[in-house]
Amino acid sequence: MRGWDARVRIRAALLAAHALALAAACDGAARWLAAAAGAAVAALVARAFARELPPREHLWGEPPARAGGLLAGLGAEWTPDDAEELLERGRVAWPQETEWVLSDLQLDRHALILGTTGAGQSRL
Repeated sequence: MRGWDARVRIRAALLAAHALALAAACDGAARWLAAAAGAAVAALVARAFARELPPREHLWGEPPARAGGLLAGLGAEWTPDDAEELLERGRVAWPQETEWVLSDLQLDRHALILGTTGAGQSRL
């Protein structure tokens, strides 16, 4: 997680307030432990506000489009015959990679989009 959003900051601030209130109500070692916990959480909330970073830029400005759809990437079709050949011979004559384009009709339905954080999945 790069930073805390507003909801996390509010919850952490409430936790710090509860810990400090507990410190005021307790006595002895419990008071010092609660005060230390409240101060630590309050410091983390202050740090979250100080370290607020601008949004990260995407890897590309706009998703790469092709006529009638969106370019999903390069790939080769893996068929059952390819799997059988791999199991029998231990190697496969890889087919030529081609561009995989998701048509507008396919994008109108549910799709599973995989990618690392910040790779631009939500820009589809």
